[in-house]
Amino acid sequence: VGTFITSYLGGDGGDASSKHVNPLPPEFSFPMIRSLLVLSDVVEEQQMTKQGNTQVRILPQGTGGALPNLDLVFATYYSFQTHPSGGRYDQSQSIYYGDSEFRAHPFGTELENRVEGFFTRLGSMLELDKSSLASLQSYASDLSGWIGFVAALVIGPVQPHSFALKHGIDALTIEVHVPTTSVGASAIHPHYADLSRCIEHLLRSISNLHERLHHSVAQYTMPSPSKFVSHGEHIYP
Repeated sequence: VGTFITSYLGGDGGDASSKHVNPLPPEFSFPMIRSLLVLSDVVEEQQMTKQGNTQVRILPQGTGGALPNLDLVFATYYSFQTHPSGGRYDQSQSIYYGDSEFRAHPFGTELENRVEGFFTRLGSMLELDKSSLASLQSYASDLSGWIGFVAALVIGPVQPHSFALKHGIDALTIEVHVPTTSVGASAIHPHYADLSRCIEHLLRSISNLHERLHHSVAQYTMPSPSKFVSHGEHIYP
């Protein structure tokens, strides 16, 4: 990603490594890049065998606290909720409507299990009813997601789209963990086909814009890909 952005900018990235990068031809570098998506397919066979579900991580975090347009993050998340028209659509082959997990941080479930386990024990000590316990668990899930988002923003890891954010280009990384199929290594998981359709829908949405997306919030954190917390708000149980 860094090499592509440096080449797009004419081979001048401001560091020593950019001197060896050739600029793109003029016919390829004339339009202004407004948004950039990095799709990362991570294969973790042992972990996926245990969990057996697809994990999608929409990661907007950049270096130095940089973040892309919040509307780009939501547009990415909502693209997974789209589905083809017609009544023959099988939701079991959909990433969003199937047994998938969406996160806004690159960490696994260990943090979530610890936070939710603490609140579960707290709810048992307080002898809460089912409704209150469900609300407490919902807050615990959002809190663990928020901690993971902030941790990724502060300590990393550095995502491949970070170089684009440094140059004012709205960008994010979509990290996808798709489990291996039970049919065999040569079989393709149906979620790959749905992922291609979702990305195509997102690219069409971005390409149809006549101007840059407006920032609805200048700075934010996210408990989940569908929720955000601006810096002027606080989280309470």
